[in-house]
Amino acid sequence: MNEPKQPYTETCPQCKGEITILYSWGVWSCDVCKIKIHQRKAEGILKVEPLAFFRIDPMERGGR
Repeated sequence: MNEPKQPYTETCPQCKGEITILYSWGVWSCDVCKIKIHQRKAEGILKVEPLAFFRIDPMERGGR
């Protein structure tokens, strides 16, 4: 059985907070929920997944 399609949104579908463009149009992020939202105006929300953060230790950047 197909799940109902979630419509295109300008707020986070989980916390209703503001979302921002992450990489390009169609890929958004919520800094509160730490999720990535893939959506298009015509199709609505296509996928919601965790937002991966990559940190580099100061030592790895050539720090002291």
